[in-house]
Amino acid sequence: MRKLLAWVLGTLALVGALIAVAARGPDFEVPFEREVPTELAEAAISSQLLRVRNWPAWHFDGRSARLEREGGAPELQAGDKVWLAIEPRKQPWRRFEFGLRLVEVGPGPRIRVKLEDDPKGKVTALLSGLEWTIEALPSQDGSRRFIRARLSGATRSARARFFARISPRTLMNQVFRADLLALAGHVQVGGLELSPR
Repeated sequence: MRKLLAWVLGTLALVGALIAVAARGPDFEVPFEREVPTELAEAAISSQLLRVRNWPAWHFDGRSARLEREGGAPELQAGDKVWLAIEPRKQPWRRFEFGLRLVEVGPGPRIRVKLEDDPKGKVTALLSGLEWTIEALPSQDGSRRFIRARLSGATRSARARFFARISPRTLMNQVFRADLLALAGHVQVGGLELSPR
C-alpha cells in the first residue's frame, strides 16, 4: 500500500511539474490552419460567406447573426461589424455572442475578421489579437476548389500557454466556431459524410 501511495504521489508531482513547465514563459502566437475540399461553385460559396444571414448555417451551434453598421450598402465591406450568437445544443442557458469586425472583404471569396467583443470574456481571457481568414481557393492545378481557414492569436494566460503547447489544434478549435465542412457543402447522413454535388 505504501508503494502504491508513493507511486501515486510521485506521478502527481511529475505531472504538476510538467504542467508548470508547459505553462511558464512568455506569451506567444498560436497559428492554426485548416483546408476542406469543395465542389461548390464560387457563387455558392460567396452566398454563404458574404451574406451575414447565412452565417449561422456554417457556424457550430450558430443561432443568429446580425450586421451592425451605419448606412445601407447591401454587400459586406471592411469595417462592418457582425454579432454572431452561438447557442450550444441542448444548453440554451450557455448562449453567448461574439462581436466580429471585418478587416477585409475580398474576391475569391475571402473575409478576414477580428474578434472585437467577447461579452463573457472567456475567449479573450485565453487569447488576444484573435483574427481569422476564410477564403475559397483553387488547387494548384486548378482542378478543384477548397476552403481554407487561418486563425491566429497570442496566448495571454498560463492556462492558454499550457494548452497551446500541449494541443494547439484543440485550443484553436474551441475558439474558432466556423464549420468549414458545412461551408464547403458537405453533409452528414447517418454519420456518413457526403461531398456536395
